[in-house]
Amino acid sequence: MSTEWERLKSDAEHARAYGNFAEAEVMWLRALKVADNFEKGDKRMALSMDKLGELYFEEKRYLEAEPLFQRSLVLRESTLGFEHPDVATSLSHLYSLYYVQNKLDKAEPLCRRVLTLYTKAFGEHHEYVAACLLNLAKLEQAKGNFAEADPIFAQALTLSEETLGANHAEVGKVLNDRGAFFLEAGRLEDAESQLRSALSIREAALGPAHPDTVNTLSNLGSTYRHLGRYHDAEPIYRRLLSIAEKALGPNHPDLGINILNLAETYQSQRRYLDAAPLFQRYLVIQEKQYSKDDPRLVESLHSLAMAYLEEKKFSQSEPLLKRALSIQEKALGAKHPDVGNGLNHLAALYYEMERHEEAEILLLRAIKNLGKDHLGSEYEKTLIAYLKHLETVYRAQNKLAEAEEALSSLIAVQEKMLGEEHPDVAASLTNLALVFEGQLHYRQAQKLLERALKIAEHSFGPEHPEIGQPLNKLAEVLDLQHKYVEALPYWERLISVYERSLGTRHPDVADVLDRLIASHRANKEYAQAEILCNRAISIRENAFGPEHPDVGFSLNDLAMVYFEQGKFERAEPLLKRASDVLKNALGPKHPEVALTLCCLATIYYKSGKLAEAETYFKDALAIYEKKGDAVSPQMNGALENLIGMYQEQNKLAAAESLCKRFLALRIKTLGSEHDKVAMSLNQLADVYCLGGKFALAEPLYEQSIEIQTKNSEKETLDLAETLDQYAMVLRKINKTMPAIKMETRASVIRRRENAPE
Repeated sequence: MSTEWERLKSDAEHARAYGNFAEAEVMWLRALKVADNFEKGDKRMALSMDKLGELYFEEKRYLEAEPLFQRSLVLRESTLGFEHPDVATSLSHLYSLYYVQNKLDKAEPLCRRVLTLYTKAFGEHHEYVAACLLNLAKLEQAKGNFAEADPIFAQALTLSEETLGANHAEVGKVLNDRGAFFLEAGRLEDAESQLRSALSIREAALGPAHPDTVNTLSNLGSTYRHLGRYHDAEPIYRRLLSIAEKALGPNHPDLGINILNLAETYQSQRRYLDAAPLFQRYLVIQEKQYSKDDPRLVESLHSLAMAYLEEKKFSQSEPLLKRALSIQEKALGAKHPDVGNGLNHLAALYYEMERHEEAEILLLRAIKNLGKDHLGSEYEKTLIAYLKHLETVYRAQNKLAEAEEALSSLIAVQEKMLGEEHPDVAASLTNLALVFEGQLHYRQAQKLLERALKIAEHSFGPEHPEIGQPLNKLAEVLDLQHKYVEALPYWERLISVYERSLGTRHPDVADVLDRLIASHRANKEYAQAEILCNRAISIRENAFGPEHPDVGFSLNDLAMVYFEQGKFERAEPLLKRASDVLKNALGPKHPEVALTLCCLATIYYKSGKLAEAETYFKDALAIYEKKGDAVSPQMNGALENLIGMYQEQNKLAAAESLCKRFLALRIKTLGSEHDKVAMSLNQLADVYCLGGKFALAEPLYEQSIEIQTKNSEKETLDLAETLDQYAMVLRKINKTMPAIKMETRASVIRRRENAPE
C-alpha cells in the first residue's frame, strides 16, 4: 500500500511538472483514497490533501481547494498538536487561499498564527519568520494600511538578508514585493531602488527569463512610467515582449498585456507611429480568436483608433470607430445606453477633425439614450462623462452660452452625486472658469478658480499634484489680467508641487517651466527666463530624447529669449535646430514649424538679409494658408512683416497679390464681416495708397470701417487709425468734407480713450 502511494505521488508530481493538471488530479485523488487506509495520524494523509489542494489552487479552483486545506489543518492539529510546525503549513495554505480571494479578515488571523508558530519553533532569527513577515506586510498593504506595512517590509528584508545572504533569491522576492508596495504608495524613488536590486538578484539567481524576473521587470517598467521616465521604461517593455514571444510564440493571446504596455509607453512619448502597429498587432491576435462582430473586439478597435487619432490619421481612425459602433449597435440595439461609449469615442474623433457639429450630435444622442433603469448607479457617472465631453465640444465651437449651460448641469450632477467639496467638482469649476475666460470675464473666472483650488487643497493637501490644474489655470487668468507679479508665486508653487510628487526631471515640470518662462519674458526678466529654458531643454532631452518635438518647442523658447533681447546671433542656430527637430518629428508642413520659420525670417529681416527673410516668410505663410489659418497671431505677424518688407522694397505688385490672397482666405474661412477681414482690407488699401491708387483704396477703407463699427460695442483706437487713413485718401481725391467728418470722428475716439492726437 505504501509503495502504491509513493508511485502515485511520483506520477502526480511528474504530471504537474509537465503541466498535465488533469492527470495530476487523478493521481492525487487515487493517492488520497489509498491514504484513507493508513493508520490514523499518518502524515501522508494530510500531505495528499495539501498536494491536491495546491493543484486546485493553481488552477484557481478555490472552492474545491478550501475544504482540503481545512481538513488537512484539522487532521494535523488533532494528531500533532496546535503548535507543531507542520500545522503552520496548513495554516499557510489557507492564508494564501483567502488572500488571493481578498478575504483579508479571514486571512489575517491565520497569518499571525503562523508567525507565532514559526517564532516559537525556530526562534525570531529564521528564514521562515522572514517569509511570514513578508506575508503579513503584504496583507497590511492589501488592507490599505501603508503605515503599518512599511516597517514590517523593512523587518522582513533585514531578516531575509541576515538568514539567507544578500544575494539569495528569497531576498530578491522581498525586495520585489517591497518595491511593488512603494510603487502603490507613490514612493517612486524608493520603488526604483528596491526593484533594481531585486532585478539584479533574480537575474543572477533565477535567470533573465524566469517568471519572477519577469515580474520584477514589469514592476520596474511601471515605476519608470509613473516617474515619466519613458526612455527607461521602453527597453524593459521591449524585453518583456521578447521574453513572452520566445515562450509563447508571436501570436499568442497572452502577449496582449506586453504589447499594450509597450504601445502605451510609445504613446506617452507621443511616438504614435510606433504605438499604432502594436495596437494593430493586438487587434489581429484577437480577430483570430473571435468573430468579426464579437463585442470583445470593441476595446481593441478603440485603442487602435485612438492611436491613429493621436497621429492625426483620421481616415484610418474613423472606419475603426464606426466598426466598433456598428458592433455595439448590432449586439445591443441602436438606442441602448451602452452604445453611448462608441458614440463618445467617435465624437472624440470628430472633435479632433474639427467636425464639431457632428461630434455635438453624437454626444446629444448618447445623452438622450441614457437610461436610469438600465445603468442604475452608473447613470450619473456616465452622464457626467458625456457632459464633460459635450461642454468641450461647445467650447471648441465658441458656443460659450451652451458650454456654460452644460457645465452648470454637470456641476449640479456632480455636487448631488459626489458632494460640493469633491475634487471632480473642482475640475468642472475650472472648466467653467475657462468659459468665463473666453467671454473675457476674468474676475468671474478667477473666483471660480480660487474655489476650485480651495477644494483641491482640502481634498488632496497643499502639495498634491491634483491641485496642479486649478493652480495652473489661476496663474494663467492672472497673467491674462497682466497681474504677472501676482501670478508668479502660483507658477513657482506649481513647479514645487510637481517636483515633490514627480521628481525634478519629470516632463510635467518642464510644462510648468514653460509658463514661468513666459511670465519672465513678459516682465523682460531674460536672465531668469534663460536659466529656466535651459532647464526645460535638459528635462525634455532626458525624458524623450534630443529629437522629440517638445525639445524643439523648448529650443524655440530659448531662441525667443535671445531674439527679444536683439541677440540674433545666439537665436539663429537655436531656431535652425528647432526647425530641424520639428520638421523631422511633425512633418515639414506643421504649424509649429511655421512658427519657427517666422522667427528665422524676422531675424533675417532685421539683419537686412531680405532674400532669406522673404523665403522663410513665404514658406511659413504657405503652411498657415494650407491649414486654413486666418486668425492666429503667428500668421498675422508673418503676413504683416512680409507685406511691410515688400512695401519697403517698393515691390507693390507682390504686396498686392499677397494681400488679395489672404483677404480671400479670411473671407472664405471667417465670413465677410469678421474683424480679420477688416484688417486685410486695410492692408490692401495701404498698398494701393503707396502706389497712388487712391480710388481703389477708398472703397476698401469704407468697407473696413463698416465692419469695425458693426462688430464693436464701442469705437476703438484701431477704428480711429482706419478713419484717419480713409480721410487721407478722401483728401487725395478732393473729397474734403467727408474727410473732415472722418477726422473729427477719429479725434473724438482718441479724446475718449485719452490717446494722443
